[in-house]
Amino acid sequence: MRQQETKTTTESIELWLLLDSRVVDVPMSYNPIVVTLSSLKPFFFNGLQYRGALLGPCWSIRPRNPIRASRFYTSRGSHMPGTKENKVKKKLREGQVATVLGGLNNPEIIDYMGQFGFDGAWIETEHGTITWDQVAHMSRACDLWDMTSVCRVNHNEPWLITRTLDVGATGIVVPHVSTQAEAEQAAKSAKYGPMGYRGMASGRQSYGVTDYYRKANEETLVVVLIEEIKAVGNLQDILTVDQIDVFFVAPFDLAQTMGYTGQPTHSEVLTVVDRCIAQIVAAGKVPGHIGNAETVESYLEKGVRFFLTSWQPWLARGANDYLSKVAAKVG
Repeated sequence: MRQQETKTTTESIELWLLLDSRVVDVPMSYNPIVVTLSSLKPFFFNGLQYRGALLGPCWSIRPRNPIRASRFYTSRGSHMPGTKENKVKKKLREGQVATVLGGLNNPEIIDYMGQFGFDGAWIETEHGTITWDQVAHMSRACDLWDMTSVCRVNHNEPWLITRTLDVGATGIVVPHVSTQAEAEQAAKSAKYGPMGYRGMASGRQSYGVTDYYRKANEETLVVVLIEEIKAVGNLQDILTVDQIDVFFVAPFDLAQTMGYTGQPTHSEVLTVVDRCIAQIVAAGKVPGHIGNAETVESYLEKGVRFFLTSWQPWLARGANDYLSKVAAKVG
């Protein structure tokens, strides 16, 4: 537990406490009370267990979403300097597997799904209708749950990548990277100098952070999509580019460029996918791929360590199961 010290005051304030990695706010009209770890008692709210303490005669506790101590705020607006660690990058650095949740995401869905422990959320701007404001709000929802906000842009364009990161995304996905030069442009667009040429602005992820530009270079996730047969032929050269964290083999567009439009599971497409994954692993790099309940174990065995999965099939299965039971009962 951590408690940010506040000065004695008679006005209404908010005192922020970090209790078992969950933040609660306590409106008080009396002097702040020091809470010790031994005074914390378990209590439940909406089925989740917290630990808290009775803080006075007139108190209320409203649970908030988890937030890391490195991004800890008080009601006075002071900030403990430091930028939070990118969860997906951390897991990949440590040789672990990272799963990013895709689907028809919005801030509310990300906020709800965050409780289940996903490493990141996929923000889709190549397809769909997501606006800049929505990207910002979705990245904030990710921050609340310590998830990496992984945003796919619609073009390998430096200004576009810069703006996406400036509004709050902590990871970038660049589509249709088919040559070494395109891979270099994607990587350099996401990094400040001397690593790259990301535009010299910063955005909300920099607020209160000392030495932000260096830390942003360390913590920004870069993913490139290998999704054309041309990229397959150039993969050896693409894999030589530094500052790319994940080489994601995307089967849908790949299938189209192979002449199998709408057939991402065609045997010839799957053979090429497997060959690319093996080549990425052999180069000591991180392969990414789509994961679902039927394929994830197989791709784990092949060395994939970055997965994109969608929540929509889970909803569809649950909906169909429920409606089929109702129909079977009522005829």
